[in-house]
Amino acid sequence: MTVPLKIVFTKRLEIRPLTIDDYDMWIYGFKSRRPKQNAFDSDTSDLTYWDRAFFQRNVEQFDALADEDDAYIFGIFISETGEHIGKLEFTILQRTGFDWAMFGYLIHNQYWNNGYGNEVLTAVDEIGKQLELHRIEAHVNPNHEISMKLIERNGFEYEGVRKSFIHENEQWNDYRVYVKVI
Repeated sequence: MTVPLKIVFTKRLEIRPLTIDDYDMWIYGFKSRRPKQNAFDSDTSDLTYWDRAFFQRNVEQFDALADEDDAYIFGIFISETGEHIGKLEFTILQRTGFDWAMFGYLIHNQYWNNGYGNEVLTAVDEIGKQLELHRIEAHVNPNHEISMKLIERNGFEYEGVRKSFIHENEQWNDYRVYVKVI
């Protein structure tokens, strides 16, 4: 099932699939990142091989995932300036009889504390409806209090803990599950 996607606009943001024309703003977003701010921030990447061909391969891979209804990766842009500030991903967990997905997002750290995360989460329902989803989950590290508060403020309900759910930092970690039915 391929779902045609529309651009979602919030008060200040445009959320949409990436195109090859987004390369300059995309790479600028990564090059402008500040040093790692906390345990949940991404490390600054080695961008030496992140050229236009690398980006095009990624865009093609994202399009293929969407064509197969496996995952949908969106760029997050400031509407007024076109700046790429992060990404929003939906991974389809089950379709038939469930229409169930999980989502995750990343905001480049130079854009933190501007309310963009909250704005992105307000768009999750609309994108979920476009994707014909019924249940959306967010999986959050139990120590990431900022993310848990943001998720809860946007209507996600705490459902429980998945034990030894994600392998990161060379160990299996528990994660909290938050759910929204749309």
